[in-house]
Amino acid sequence: MLIKRTWLLLFLLFFPIAVLADPAPALDAERMTFDFGEIFQGEKVTHTFAFTNSGDADLVIKRIKTSCGCTAALLSAKTIPPGAEGTIKATFDSGRFRGKVTKTIYFYSNLPGGQPQ
Repeated sequence: MLIKRTWLLLFLLFFPIAVLADPAPALDAERMTFDFGEIFQGEKVTHTFAFTNSGDADLVIKRIKTSCGCTAALLSAKTIPPGAEGTIKATFDSGRFRGKVTKTIYFYSNLPGGQPQ
């Protein structure tokens, strides 16, 4: 039992140091999805997604990719410093579509533990 307590104490003493030694970006976004509702076929619609780097290191966006050519995504900046805001302006061209359509924007970055959901 004494060994387990010592191990736990050592873990608790060294864990905060490990966390502080490795700064990382973090992403906070108002929303990760947007519904344009009903639009007319052939209409182009746009929405701007805003996000903030709430971490303590630069958020580096390596690449933005859309699920098809009917959707364009324009990134405000590739590097977002801690505390700064970035945007992705998404434009959908509905010319070739009818009915319910879902499109995706893929976000490749240096976020630890994977990408935003």
